[in-house]
Amino acid sequence: MRKRILLALTGIFFLLMLLGTFFHEKVDALFRVQVRAVAVQKETVQVPAEVTVNGEEIQVQMTEEFLTVPGSAVRENRVYVTGREEVAYGSYSVVWLREVRTDGEWEGRVKIAAGLSEGEEIVEVFTDTLSDGMRVRVIR
Repeated sequence: MRKRILLALTGIFFLLMLLGTFFHEKVDALFRVQVRAVAVQKETVQVPAEVTVNGEEIQVQMTEEFLTVPGSAVRENRVYVTGREEVAYGSYSVVWLREVRTDGEWEGRVKIAAGLSEGEEIVEVFTDTLSDGMRVRVIR
């Protein structure tokens, strides 16, 4: 009788471990802070400029490219970048705090001079509930 109970408990334990392997992310996501992720955008604008050629000033159009993010995503030159953390039994969405260098504003968005790349995803609204390396639930 003891062997049957021990065998049954062992079977239940391994069944729960197996189910946890497949459903860990769904269950874990229920208890994580939810954040909206947005992509860092590359903007291209034409800027008028004057060029001197052989002592003569000529009006030209120059192309300026820069990266922008929503103003609500930046606080004290820092943003939260989203990504994935791999663990032995799966992966999680995580945010990392990153320093950036800003270069003013453009059409309600903040220009990024350094610290981010085009296509990276950041948290749309910087909040005090987040911390570096925190597991989150990302909504795109």
